[in-house]
Amino acid sequence: LDMEKPRYLYYAYLFNLLPNATYYFVVGNGTSDETYSKEKKLRTGPADDSPFIWATGGDMGATPAVELLNHLATDREILFAAVGGDVAYIEAFPTCYRRWDWWLDAWERAHTPLGYTVPLIMAIGNHEAGGYEMSKTSVPFFFHYFVHEPFVDNPIELSTYHSHTIGNDTLLLALDSDIVENPGGSQAEWLDRQLTLHSRRTNKYAIYHVPLYPSIRAFEDPHSTAVRTAWLPIFDEHNLTIGFENHDHGYKRTHLMKNNTVVNGTNVYGTLYVGDGSWGVLRTDQIPKSYLFTSLAENFVFYVSTNTTSTFLEAFNQFGKTFDSVVQYPYKPLSLIHISEPTRQAEIS
Repeated sequence: LDMEKPRYLYYAYLFNLLPNATYYFVVGNGTSDETYSKEKKLRTGPADDSPFIWATGGDMGATPAVELLNHLATDREILFAAVGGDVAYIEAFPTCYRRWDWWLDAWERAHTPLGYTVPLIMAIGNHEAGGYEMSKTSVPFFFHYFVHEPFVDNPIELSTYHSHTIGNDTLLLALDSDIVENPGGSQAEWLDRQLTLHSRRTNKYAIYHVPLYPSIRAFEDPHSTAVRTAWLPIFDEHNLTIGFENHDHGYKRTHLMKNNTVVNGTNVYGTLYVGDGSWGVLRTDQIPKSYLFTSLAENFVFYVSTNTTSTFLEAFNQFGKTFDSVVQYPYKPLSLIHISEPTRQAEIS
């Protein structure tokens, strides 16, 4: 990247990797050892029904809570982390490259107990782009630092929304909530195709920045209204398991939701929406809303334990306290036996 002090980026596409395997790597060029990184290792995901753990959250910045939660998030053998936008908070200013330096250094220092690096799946936020409905060319760093698939000439050509499959049963969609791409139109059509293509997968998750069900901003917020209008009918049609939301800088968990209403009864499946992005930044003006099961002023990250029968979420703060947890069950077309309310696993305090 051409800037005041250039940054040299290396891209490598690895294919035909074995599942559940360890690979070792170094990064650099030239003939001197000084130009190469220390040896690191990564772990590939399962190709079967094996359970796995991952972490997710959003809205980080450069605050004391970030590094504490980075290390807590990687204190288990997580397979990857998914971040729902607003990472370094540079507001699209190229001169703020040192904020990205700090963030990347902080993440590199976090690794699992067995020493594995943790891959990232990233959704874009408004503080990467400096607003909404922005052009790709006005967004520095993000597209170059977080490449999710091979490209031909420039990573900026890649889509801001992308699909990831893990094992036989899990789909994770990273979406663009009107930061660069309109949530409707071609993105909504792609979303519908992806969920149709992977309809037989048990766990269907989506991560994105702007919440459909905000915990602090108004329900009528225009950005939330835009993504709710575009995506909610598709989520409902395909029985999305969990929507991981961000942007509002607090903790929330909704009731199970369907057709924009709280699910009551046992014969209707509902989607769980959790968030709202407080990995490093925090607001304390939580507002009670009818669709919220709980909301709190907490910096937090989720552990997500995924298997073929359920998803177990644990929300923990920067002090290592698990302050909320819940089991969400996947949709089963041949059975209408579902809980009508998420099972609360821990006391809220």
